[in-house]
Amino acid sequence: MSAAQGGAGRGRLVGGVGLLAFALLLGVAAAAASTAGLVARFDAVVAGWVQALRPLVRTHWVAELTALGAPVVVTLGVVVAVAVLAVLRDGAGLVRLALAGAAAGLSSRLLKLAYERARPGELPALVPVEGFSYPSGHAVGAAVLAVSLALLAGRTRPAGQRAALMAIALAMVALVCTTRVFLGVHYPSDVLGGAAVGAAWALILAGRRPSSRARRATGSGRAVL
Repeated sequence: MSAAQGGAGRGRLVGGVGLLAFALLLGVAAAAASTAGLVARFDAVVAGWVQALRPLVRTHWVAELTALGAPVVVTLGVVVAVAVLAVLRDGAGLVRLALAGAAAGLSSRLLKLAYERARPGELPALVPVEGFSYPSGHAVGAAVLAVSLALLAGRTRPAGQRAALMAIALAMVALVCTTRVFLGVHYPSDVLGGAAVGAAWALILAGRRPSSRARRATGSGRAVL
């Protein structure tokens, strides 16, 4: 492993741990937020901007888009990606993706139970929902899947292509997060914390340098996810 590769790997690990710490601290602040405080003001301002679009956007379109982060869709995405990695004989990538998805899902459940934040009540929710609010499970799922796939797909690609893949992944995460606030089922801090949790586990577990087998596969012209 070159010094640059080692530095990039350590950077992703540190970044992932930092995002987890941020999500934990944000959860503490969000759970304690009332009508005053920085988090409450942030939630009110951002939610006001997003929900002001309600008269302009069809709710059923937003409900379809928010499904990109639904547990069933995320699980299906992980299963399909794992199957592709198995066909490509990329065992390391397969294990990393599966572990990232499992760790993110478990973290989401534990954090919801730990913080027990109530759902928003300022405006009626446009879709049925239950359970605690922080973090957003849809944001967690969208982030861990999209960021993991971007990292895995970019392992053997030039820097410009890696940046483009990550930009697409982050745009998808932002879209899912926006839909959750639009529908009135999450505060903005819920989706911010959820995205941080999902991206953190992607960086920690999926953001690793390619295996020697993956590098040989790429060198022989075979595509690697």
